[in-house]
Amino acid sequence: MNAARQYCPNCGAKISSDDQFCPNCGFDLTTLDQTEQSQTAQDTLKKNDQLSDTTNIIHSENKQNADETMPTNALKPKQHKKWPWLTGLVVLLLLGGLYLFGNWYFSKARQQANIMTALNNDQRSALAHLSLDTNYQPLSQTELKPLTDFIQAHPAERSQLVAQLSDQKQVPNFNIQAKGRQFLFYPKYYLIIKRIPLTLKTNLKQPTFYLNQIKVSASGNTNYQFDPVLPGTYQLKLSGKVNGKSVQRTLDVIAFDQANIMKKIQFKTKVHKAIASGNKIDSAAKSTDQQASSDDSDTENQSDAQSQTDKHTSTHKTDQDYPSDSTRRNDNSSTTGLIGTWHSGDSEFTFNDDGTYESYSNGQNSNGDYRVVYRDDDTLNIQFSTDDWATSTTEPFVFANGHLIETKLKIDWTQS
Repeated sequence: MNAARQYCPNCGAKISSDDQFCPNCGFDLTTLDQTEQSQTAQDTLKKNDQLSDTTNIIHSENKQNADETMPTNALKPKQHKKWPWLTGLVVLLLLGGLYLFGNWYFSKARQQANIMTALNNDQRSALAHLSLDTNYQPLSQTELKPLTDFIQAHPAERSQLVAQLSDQKQVPNFNIQAKGRQFLFYPKYYLIIKRIPLTLKTNLKQPTFYLNQIKVSASGNTNYQFDPVLPGTYQLKLSGKVNGKSVQRTLDVIAFDQANIMKKIQFKTKVHKAIASGNKIDSAAKSTDQQASSDDSDTENQSDAQSQTDKHTSTHKTDQDYPSDSTRRNDNSSTTGLIGTWHSGDSEFTFNDDGTYESYSNGQNSNGDYRVVYRDDDTLNIQFSTDDWATSTTEPFVFANGHLIETKLKIDWTQS
């Protein structure tokens, strides 16, 4: 019996803990104990169930809170992004395409073709960007003018130069060479042009030199050495004194494929005789002397000497003035009307159709080569050489009424 129970639940009489029946009313106290134990067990189970429910609620709340604080991407499977790979592939393809385009655009063949185009079309501005000297220094348009003037006046030499460079053959004073790079990857090709030494031998005292109208200096005494020049056509003017007389001379210098250009200009003691000797077409390979007289009496003496020489050579003169600019050049090299033998007094000059000439004057024969370097209708400049074009001079002419007039010297030539 429950020790805590002291009274009978049926009659209320006092009972002891050992009583199984109430001593007063006989109530079965053991039944009551079984009922209380069953109720206690039920109460315990109920409390356990309530505790379990409370625990589940707490766990559920904790899980919900954890779910709310957990990042969204932690709940989903990780996905790999494809767009960085696609972007990288596009960039690689673009870079590869640019590199292949650069290989074509900056190829040696294409750069060489640009150089050939500049030479063929006399594009001095383009050539200035495509050429260097042998010290790899850039060349200005002014420096290149003698070269472009030469190739413009000599289409055959220009064609030969272009053909040899295109075939990568050895060309004196010219070659195509890589120097530097473009955009880090592609070699830059230039036309490398070698400067040619220019030497002059003369008996002038204290001479002054002008090359293409620019005053230049030269070292030496009698044999003068100029700074090397680029290949091309130059006009050399020199002045000085011989036996106290002031003299000057102008001549054309062609420096193109020679290793060294040597000019020998010898002034005679009597200046007026040197001038007179220039009044013959057979001396066309020499330059015309001009005297700068120091006073009026010298001028009169020169005129007298000139008249005496004209009578001696019996050349026919004209009093009419004609254009006499020997520096003009163009691509017209026509010899129409020129071929044949011409006479002026006792002098005779023959232009052959193979580019050679023969002359007779003052009992002497001479020969050499000639070429027309400028022609505009009946006006033409003819270049002469007696030493296979190592040196040359240019004389202006004009056709007038069937006559050939040597305009600078005013000599009138008639054809046989």
